[in-house]
Amino acid sequence: MFYGKNGIGKTNLLEAICFFAYGKSFSAPSDLDLVKRDTDYFHIKGEFLLQQRKFLFEASFDNKARKLIKVNNQRLQRVSDLYKYLKIVYFSHDDINLIEGSPKRRRQFFDLAISQSNLRYLERYKDYSQILKHRNALLKTDYAQAEKKVWDSRLIECAADITNARLEYIKKLNTELKKHYAKIGYSQEDVAIEYQFSFKMRKESELKEVFASELRRVEREEKLYQRTMIGPHLDDYNFTLNDQNINRFGSFGQKRCFAIAIKLGMANLLSKNDKEEAILIFDDVLSDLDEQRTKCIIDSLGMGNQIFVATPSPAPYKALNLSFIDLENRIGNPNIRDES
Repeated sequence: MFYGKNGIGKTNLLEAICFFAYGKSFSAPSDLDLVKRDTDYFHIKGEFLLQQRKFLFEASFDNKARKLIKVNNQRLQRVSDLYKYLKIVYFSHDDINLIEGSPKRRRQFFDLAISQSNLRYLERYKDYSQILKHRNALLKTDYAQAEKKVWDSRLIECAADITNARLEYIKKLNTELKKHYAKIGYSQEDVAIEYQFSFKMRKESELKEVFASELRRVEREEKLYQRTMIGPHLDDYNFTLNDQNINRFGSFGQKRCFAIAIKLGMANLLSKNDKEEAILIFDDVLSDLDEQRTKCIIDSLGMGNQIFVATPSPAPYKALNLSFIDLENRIGNPNIRDES
């Protein structure tokens, strides 16, 4: 538990921890935004105990956009290689934007969540992005029909793999979502995540066949707009409360708790899939909820996960068995003893 006045650097500390899980900022649009003003680079280092082994993580980035990430002094070739190590779920005030924000934000959120436990999904999505890029380039030309069929076939195969992985994940997450949403004080309400296709998906139909049929249907439109009009890159997720869209009909508190329940469910899925419990990071997410809701959320956490919390006031978190670190006094006096 890190606490102290606003602006003292609590979020910066949490961001440094998360960087070793994602290889990027969870808030800044560019790594350049993480470089302190009037400096040329940043360098962070952290040691973690994973499956009874110590791992040393290092990351650096300079103002020439050169990034270097090491684990146990070995340079990683790809940022995504970090996903096999730390499993972190980050909670912040911005989580409500998952519900109120754009479809693109929701796709990115779930793609990252699935990739943390399914590295094959990540590779498949990279394949899809490359196929999509080539197909869109083709649609800008006076293409031969035979060549387009080749790219259509590759798109269909890859899109089906991605969509099926998403559907499987949402099915598991829905079970966790309902459980956690009930735990944090809304037991009489039914919640769910529904997958929204960018085309009309007929029930109990073969996904590949329907997708192929829809590609033929929109061929003239795609040629006109010179881009792929349907597929996983345009699908969305619908969040429902008692069978209605929670963004339209839910209160602020219901949406906040829905977002928190999603994250708690994600943490459970990561822990089940991995030998190591997921690390939970809370950036003062409970300050605008009522006392009863806050207590329910804290009670639902349990003690299986390692938990980091940053807050101006530690009072709502006293029920958790955490060490309390006063950053304000620690910065002024590094030898001060923290409350445990």
